Amino acid sequence: MQFEFIITLNWVKTALEGKDKGQYWQKWQSELEKPSKLLPFFAFCPDPINNLVNLPRYSFLLRFSFKLRKPYISKDDGDFHLLDNPIRKDKVFKTPMVAATSWKGALRSAMMRLLVKELHAGRIQDSEFIEYRLQLYRLFGNEKDGTAEFLNRAFVRKKIPPLAKNADAEEKKKWRQRFEEALKEADETFEQYLREKKYRVGEIEGFQGRFRFFPTFFDKVKLEVINPHDRKTGVGARGPILMECVPPGTEGELFLLYVPLGVAEQDEASLRAEVAADLAAVAEGVRAMLTKYGFGAKTSSGFGVAGEKLLKKGKLAINIPVKKSAPPNKFRALLNEEGRPIEVLLDSSGKLLKKSQLRKLGDRKPANLTNAEFEEFKKWYEEHGEAIAKGFVIACFDSFSELVQRAQAIAGELKENRQ
Repeated sequence: MQFEFIITLNWVKTALEGKDKGQYWQKWQSELEKPSKLLPFFAFCPDPINNLVNLPRYSFLLRFSFKLRKPYISKDDGDFHLLDNPIRKDKVFKTPMVAATSWKGALRSAMMRLLVKELHAGRIQDSEFIEYRLQLYRLFGNEKDGTAEFLNRAFVRKKIPPLAKNADAEEKKKWRQRFEEALKEADETFEQYLREKKYRVGEIEGFQGRFRFFPTFFDKVKLEVINPHDRKTGVGARGPILMECVPPGTEGELFLLYVPLGVAEQDEASLRAEVAADLAAVAEGVRAMLTKYGFGAKTSSGFGVAGEKLLKKGKLAINIPVKKSAPPNKFRALLNEEGRPIEVLLDSSGKLLKKSQLRKLGDRKPANLTNAEFEEFKKWYEEHGEAIAKGFVIACFDSFSELVQRAQAIAGELKENRQ
């Protein structure tokens, strides 16, 4: 806050007294682009994969790095800024961020739009709609910010034919009355269904949902210029508008944690069925949110979308105990008794070494271990070794389409009780 105030105050002073105002504008903009070097030292997003074993059975974590294909725009809640449209930043480090609540809202919106699209396309029946709506309630909690009205209206529009264009005043009045009655009936039906399923008891309405989100931080800021035009004259309505944004090509990391807390007396079979359905649905929702619908502000104009391919392998880990299988013979010498890589192959942060680091080991390098063999071991360990060591299912993926495939495969095994 103090840094931005000083930079802005100096710019205003130069703008009032100096002759070369454009030069200082560029200097102010370059100061904005400097990322904070302190943020990586703080663990705002813990390492949930290592802690997953401590969470309830069937909890799962989705973690991956994505690359922006279009700029990300949001609105900061700061009181003082040179621009009218600053991007949301962390209050301490002034680093661009997507808040956990923003991720929750964006994913809920994407999954609602997918549901309504399936309903209007006739791929799900009216009787199934309430089950999918209950799933959204189970995942995200209470329906807020117009969610209930949006879903009720989408459902009623499917049932009631649209009003004829040449309808008179009396017909319009009757149609509106019928539509409002159908909305009320849909709302009351879902309310009753929530009570039947024991998601709502008595007058207690609070329900948090099974998802837990973490913030995402970016390390770049740029300025985006938009110039709204008058639709009649085709001339700029108010001149160019400067907006802070996170530019395309910037990397971000998304963490999503699912904890299946719900009805206390739920049996094992129904819980597995719910987790399987939730896992498949969230994979589809994440892909739609990041590659199609977007997140942040001005998503209808194409902002806030990411590329289909990931920068590095993402991980989907689910707390389902699996039988520990023996690693291939050629890799056993590189693992300790717990099934993890031996200490000499790890760096100070606990990650497997890079090629350049392996060469520097000298005499400490395991006998006869070549660079090619080490790379093969790293690939195997990323795919299978971590799951063997930790004792639960871990699936890796390189794209959002592969994420959907892996999630559907695990969901199928859960339904068939093969996990």
